Amino acid sequence: MLAKKGLRSGPGSHLLSKNCIHNFLTPAPLVVSFVESIPSTYCRKILPKFLIFSAQKEFSKPSICMIIFRNKNKYLLDKIEARNHTVSTLLIPMELNGDFQSLLEKYQGDLSIYLRSLLKRFRIITHSGLIPEPIKVKTEYQEKDQDLIRFNFRPTNADWVELGELALAFGKSRCWLFVYLLKLDIAGMSRLLRKAKLSFGVPTLPSLELKIFWTLQRVRENFTRGYHVKV
Repeated sequence: MLAKKGLRSGPGSHLLSKNCIHNFLTPAPLVVSFVESIPSTYCRKILPKFLIFSAQKEFSKPSICMIIFRNKNKYLLDKIEARNHTVSTLLIPMELNGDFQSLLEKYQGDLSIYLRSLLKRFRIITHSGLIPEPIKVKTEYQEKDQDLIRFNFRPTNADWVELGELALAFGKSRCWLFVYLLKLDIAGMSRLLRKAKLSFGVPTLPSLELKIFWTLQRVRENFTRGYHVKV
């Protein structure tokens, strides 16, 4: 199958050479060939499917080869609510603890129910991209010296995943994002949204999807966070 010049099978074969790398930098039309498998036992194990791009100059035989990996793995966790709800932790600043405890009393002191309420009531804000934009490449955590208090609870898996997706999209930690929603609640934002008839702007339907993605372009030194909301 790999009968092209410069491609050999066997333990001592090499798919790329110095000439390959050098010639790759020169403009040339690309010929794409999809290869299901290759003779080499070693490569068959780690590269069951790949693309070989053969570029050739005018009036010359193919002179370069480049392997492009194409992986689109998905790890599905179905029926996540049937799985165990493990203990999770949120860190609340001491100065917000009084208001936090007062709001928590409305939900019989159940932090998991309160988290679900925050996500639902402020989804029009979170899913509309009104969370402060990322300011760091790495995850942004809460500011230091706030005397953070630990609260352990057992959230539903769906709520914990949604909080994590939003945190990932905006480059924040889960605790940062929860405290941000808590501050909105303390400020009475939920009441203002109801007045503006925006409290049900993003309905919780079976078709509601929130997809998070990262894009890294090393050559351009470009890093992008993003998310896509589909209802």
